[in-house]
Amino acid sequence: MTAQEIPLSKIHSNPWQTRTEEEPETVQRVANSIATEGLLQTPIGRPRAGIDGHVQLAFGHTRLAAHQLLKRKTMPVEVRELTDRQMAELAIRENRDRSDLSPIEEARAMHAYMRDFSATSAEVAALWGLADATIRSKLRLLRLPEAVQAHVHEGRIPERTARQVMPVARIDAKKAVELADVLAASEDLDPEDVSREIRTRMDQVSRKIADPWDHGKAGRGWWPLDQAFEPGAEVKKGELVEALADLFEGDAKRAGAAGEGVLAWLEAPEGVELVDDIPEEAIERVRHLSSPPACTACSFHAEVGGVHYCSLDACWRVKKRAWIAQDLAKVQRKKALKGIARYDAKADGPKIAGSYHSDKISTKIREALEARKLTDLRLAISASPSWSEHQHTESPFVQVVVVGKLAVQEKKARNDDGDWRKQQEEQRRQEAELERVQQAAAPHFAPLFAGLKDWPLAERILRLLARDPYYDGQQDDAELFPDDDPQAPVKSRLAGAQRFLGLCWVEHCSPWDDRRQGGKRLAKHLQGVAKQFGVKLPPDWAGEALADPEEIVAADTAEET
Repeated sequence: MTAQEIPLSKIHSNPWQTRTEEEPETVQRVANSIATEGLLQTPIGRPRAGIDGHVQLAFGHTRLAAHQLLKRKTMPVEVRELTDRQMAELAIRENRDRSDLSPIEEARAMHAYMRDFSATSAEVAALWGLADATIRSKLRLLRLPEAVQAHVHEGRIPERTARQVMPVARIDAKKAVELADVLAASEDLDPEDVSREIRTRMDQVSRKIADPWDHGKAGRGWWPLDQAFEPGAEVKKGELVEALADLFEGDAKRAGAAGEGVLAWLEAPEGVELVDDIPEEAIERVRHLSSPPACTACSFHAEVGGVHYCSLDACWRVKKRAWIAQDLAKVQRKKALKGIARYDAKADGPKIAGSYHSDKISTKIREALEARKLTDLRLAISASPSWSEHQHTESPFVQVVVVGKLAVQEKKARNDDGDWRKQQEEQRRQEAELERVQQAAAPHFAPLFAGLKDWPLAERILRLLARDPYYDGQQDDAELFPDDDPQAPVKSRLAGAQRFLGLCWVEHCSPWDDRRQGGKRLAKHLQGVAKQFGVKLPPDWAGEALADPEEIVAADTAEET
């Protein structure tokens, strides 16, 4: 088909043009080529509907810009009859291999094609020559706030980093924009810096539920992150209010009423209509709470650098309760424990649990189980898992306890038993002395960590310690390192971390066999450890720590007075 000379004023852009703007350097290069060698490839277009003599370009927009730069009046265009879909596909094929397209331009072109032609992501993938997963990943960039998209489009934030910002954006758009501004203004950020910035924002807007070392579980003793829960989970009114409050402008009464209405509707027979006018999002959230999906398949879940977050706190609590209920049901199915009621503080009164330090109670429980005398036995539940499984139940949450006369008698006997009280006082005295010995030794071991000059590394070590069995795996970074000030200079934070790690080292070098023999024995052991690692302890380093605890308390009180 012969090309026609079309006035530049009558040439219009392709509605599906991928690029939103032309690169000046590229236009100048093409203009120079046209000026010296002529137009090497004629652009293709179609007649513009409703306007005689006007043309819509299918491709050739850079050549049009070059003609405008050269102040030409017309440009050759091969005019054909083209469908909308052909126009879109020609624009995509022209631009898909260009390096100057931004990720946002690509995503917008893909989205427009899917929207306008009811195409699937698989069809777009074939057109662009990419994997289906890659297409879906690029399309998710359009869920970012406009301000964040602008950073990506203008090259201030790479596509990979933008994808890491998405979890924050899904929870709090304002925080995502703040984060993007920080990342865009920073130069040469390494991946760890980016992850740290993102984790900081995620900690502000959501709950951290698992670290990389939790091996795919929501913390020690809790559920696997890929496990879905059975429908019909118990949801409390407070959880409904918390989950829906933002949809009802913070009105707790309306949120609670709406949540309870949706719950009743979900449990009603099929065909019953929901009476109240409740937002679709509220219905979906209540449905979500009553049938919690696996964390990894949840729209409120996000993973950043191996750390897992939940932005629907109510769901996290529902899952905790459901998980404990599952554990209780498993315990109650055990043949030896069948028939034992759940402990009720109001109805059952005092309880006493068996332990390694209470052989008498443990023996009584074992004898009662063997004889099937279950009247004074109950199953008590804790809200957090113990470090090891409880006796008799093999559960970290449920343990067998004694109630009734035996519990009352044992508590009274303990209160009346002067020897028992003395034993408890001596145990507390010894524990205080052991702690003072460790605190006295710690500053001398801190220099072992003087080589720790990288704060991100120090932070990772501290986060690992947060899950250490010694600390029962429950403390967060702030509790582990109470003197840390995030606003302080890095040098100061590192010095504090070194002191804290010195204490951790001392605690981990304090074996139980030496601790149970008292402060003097522990001090002697730590002197041996110090010698082994080249740490110099002053001759009197443990003197005050080994003084009588009552004298120490008296001295502290006098100073306060």
